[in-house]
Amino acid sequence: MFGRGLAALMSGTLASCSISTGRPLYENCRMGECSALFIHERRSLGDGRWRFRTRSVIRSDPGSSLWQGWHGRTRMTLGEWSEADCLRSTIDHLLVSAIARSGVERGKPELIRSICNTPQP
Repeated sequence: MFGRGLAALMSGTLASCSISTGRPLYENCRMGECSALFIHERRSLGDGRWRFRTRSVIRSDPGSSLWQGWHGRTRMTLGEWSEADCLRSTIDHLLVSAIARSGVERGKPELIRSICNTPQP
């Protein structure tokens, strides 16, 4: 995901909350690697818009089911800040469809639903 800079994040008017949970909002296994996507942090920009960061955990040990402990070789990646507009259903000004139509869109519908359906702090 591509960031937009941190200038807007420095203003004191932004509400912030960490909504990381123990369960991922999207999981995928492909070619011996399993990945899980989490929302790491989000901040309200007002008018149904949110600035957020994601965290992905990738497991390259195909021995057991994806979400049974993460005891294999894992790596974590923290994404860049992105912006979701819940009224327009966009992430970084790109329209997010309700159902992923291709591999590039995997996880995006679940991501925007999770950001927009979580109550404000």
